[in-house]
Amino acid sequence: MIYNHLVASHFFEPRNVFDGSDNYKDYIIVNSGTIALGDAIVLYFNCSLETKVISQIKFKVYGNPYLVASVSYWSEKLVGKKIDAVSSLSSQELIDDLEITQTKKYCAYMVEDVFNQAVKQWREEND
Repeated sequence: MIYNHLVASHFFEPRNVFDGSDNYKDYIIVNSGTIALGDAIVLYFNCSLETKVISQIKFKVYGNPYLVASVSYWSEKLVGKKIDAVSSLSSQELIDDLEITQTKKYCAYMVEDVFNQAVKQWREEND
C-alpha cells in the first residue's frame, strides 16, 4: 500500500512521541483503545492555566500507520494553539488530509475522541 506524503512523513518520523524524559505530573493522561484489539493511544496533554494555550502534547501509539500518523499530525497542529482549537478539528479533516481508507477510518474517530477526552478532562480539573 502506498500512503500519501503526510501519512508517510508522520508514520516514519512521528512528532511529539512520548520519551519519558520529562516530568509529566501536571499532564492530563488519556488512554483510548486496547493493544489486545490492535490499536491503542496514550495521550499526554498539557495546557497553560493562564493562557489556555496547549504547551505540549506527547503520545504513545500501538497500531497501524494511519493511527500513528493521525496522532502525530494533530499533536503538531495543536501545540501552541488555544485549547478551543481542538473542537475545531474533526475526524473528517483527518480522513481527508491523510487520505485514510474506508477500512481504517476508525483511526480518525479514535484520535478525535482521545483529543476531545483530554480537553474534557482538562476542563473538569481546571475550569
